[in-house]
This record gives sequence, structure tokens and C-alpha cells, in this order.
Amino acid sequence: MLMVCATLCAATAPAQAEGGDASTDVKDAERYGVEAYKAYEKKQYAEAVSLYLKAYDSVPSAVVLYNIAKIYDNKLKDRQLAMTFYRRYVADPQAKPDLVKTANERLSALRELEAAANDVPPPDTDAPTKTKSIDPSAAGSGPENSDAQPASGDSSSQSSGLTGIQIGGLVVGGVGLVGLGLGTIFGLGATSDNDDAKSLCDGNACTTQAGVDAVNSASDKAAVSTVGFVAGGGLLLTGVVMFLVGGSDDPKADKMARLRVAPAAGPSTFGFSVSGAW
Repeated sequence: MLMVCATLCAATAPAQAEGGDASTDVKDAERYGVEAYKAYEKKQYAEAVSLYLKAYDSVPSAVVLYNIAKIYDNKLKDRQLAMTFYRRYVADPQAKPDLVKTANERLSALRELEAAANDVPPPDTDAPTKTKSIDPSAAGSGPENSDAQPASGDSSSQSSGLTGIQIGGLVVGGVGLVGLGLGTIFGLGATSDNDDAKSLCDGNACTTQAGVDAVNSASDKAAVSTVGFVAGGGLLLTGVVMFLVGGSDDPKADKMARLRVAPAAGPSTFGFSVSGAW
């Protein structure tokens, strides 16, 4: 039997099947082929594919695989199944060289369409009849050698943000400023109490309780003021040093400072306790 059409390639009588009644198998294959062509003419493309598959089951024929691939490709618009049957045709020993070339061209085009539809790069594979040669020089061009930055955090914060030590320096410096402020306040209080003591006492001799209280209060406030100035100045200086030297690119320097600042005050003392790690 010879079947020729404008869209499908010619389907010649298939070879005899192994075993069984060969003439019956061939006749069944020819009958299914004729029915498949009629269904195709009626634009019943799914029915045509089903009949071609029955013809192939009766007696395998490479041209039937090619016809099925063409129907899936041009009529049913099923890229996956079209590629499947094009590959089966190319791998069939009965495939004709000119149709193998056409099938490979369609496989390449369909792969590109499939990749574009899925928004992914087309696979770097060729048809089953070819072996892709690998360029050794391209072996190091994978994602692990690309210039893309690893997705391990916000790159902008890593490049332009403050380090943990610098943040700790700001905290320590801020506490130092508080200490200086308290020293100033207590210093002014000590000055005021000292003026009261001078007005109530005759030199170092105080004859009234108010004078004695003024002298003691001035002494206590002066001591606290001194501690505030000393501790505040030291903390402020430490904070400045931490901020200036804490901008290192060393990953160890980028850990957030964990500080705890606690006030320490008494009748005659005042200070801060700073503890933590960075």
C-alpha cells in the first residue's frame, strides 16, 4: 500500500512482524493506516493518531512514528509528544536520512519553544543521533565560578552598614556622654551646697545642723561629680576608639556587640559597669 499526502510523508507497506500470521498483521497495519489518513483528512487528528498507533502495534514502521510526530507538532500543538515521536523516529533503523535531518531540526526548534515557554535556558542536548562534545575549557564556567554574589543576606547592608563593634562603640560613647552629663549636674549641685556651707559656717567651724548638712552634701556631690566625669570621659573615649577601629572587613568584627551597662552609685561613689562580648 502506498499512501501519499501533502502534510504527512508517504507510508509504505511495513515489514512483516516476527512470528504469528505476517500477512494478517500487514493487512491490519495497512487498514489502520488508511483509516488514519481518512481521519486526518476529516481533521480528526486525535483519532488519526490513535489509528496510526494501532497500525504501529500491528507492524512497527518508522514512517508511522514520523506521521504521528507531525500530527502532534503541526495539528495538535503538543510539543512534548511531538518531540517524543520525533526522537523515536530518529532512533529507528528504518528512518530515512532526509527525514532524520528534518526531525532533528524540528526537535531543536521545539526545545527552544519549550524553554521559552517555561522561561528557562534551553537544554544543552542534541538529538539522540548526535553526541555532544564537551569543551574542557568550559568546565570551570558553572554557577560556582560565576561572579554572582551568594544569597547570604543583604549585600547592601554588608557593604555599607555599621559593624557590630561600631554599634557597640556608639552605645559605650552614649553612656559616656550620660556620665559626663551627670558629673556636670552633681558638680553644679556641689557648688551650690558649698556656697550654702560658706554662708552657714565660719570657715571649717559649723555651729548649726544646716551648715553640717550643707558641707556633707557638697562633699558627696563633688565625689559623684568626679566619678561621673572620670567614668564618662573614659567611656566616651572608649566608644570613639571602638567606632574608629571597628570598621574592619573581618567577618569576626561584624558580629553585633552584646553589651550590658549598669549604674553603680553610693553615698560617695558613682560609676557604670559595662560587660558584654563582640
